Amino acid sequence: MTIGGSPERSAALLTGQVDATVIFFADWAAIADRSKDVKLLARMGDLVPAIPDLYYYGKSSYWKENPKVAEAVACANLQANAIIAKDKDAFVDFAAKSIKGSDKKVLASTYDELTKLGNWPTDPEKIMNEGGLDGLVELMIESETLDKKVDTKGLVDLSYLKKAADKGCGETA
Repeated sequence: MTIGGSPERSAALLTGQVDATVIFFADWAAIADRSKDVKLLARMGDLVPAIPDLYYYGKSSYWKENPKVAEAVACANLQANAIIAKDKDAFVDFAAKSIKGSDKKVLASTYDELTKLGNWPTDPEKIMNEGGLDGLVELMIESETLDKKVDTKGLVDLSYLKKAADKGCGETA
């Protein structure tokens, strides 16, 4: 059963209110050293291969009516990934200034973990993995976030990312 957001679930773990739950990696990095009783059991990516972690979405009609907006979002994604992947210290400093109450040690640990997982790709095929959507749907059904199966074929449109990459977005000097 899901209880609150990841920070609340983290607190529940630390106080012994729950035996196990799913939390975001940044929350894990923040609590990992706070109790010898709290253990990492598995990573979601190991349980649900190629699980998508973040997608920009909207109605197909909106993207078709506003292709420049879709391409600008795609380009910004590629550029941000290239910049973040290039400079850990800049990422940590920026995030520490931007995220109220954040901890640079936790941010650095999160950066390292996400880098190991292949975050911040600039190849459109690696940004949006349609293959993981079926596993995500199954997970959402198990957690009762969805009540029925969703056909995932055709949900992902890489064309805007490919156009942006072809124009040089995601390349750093």
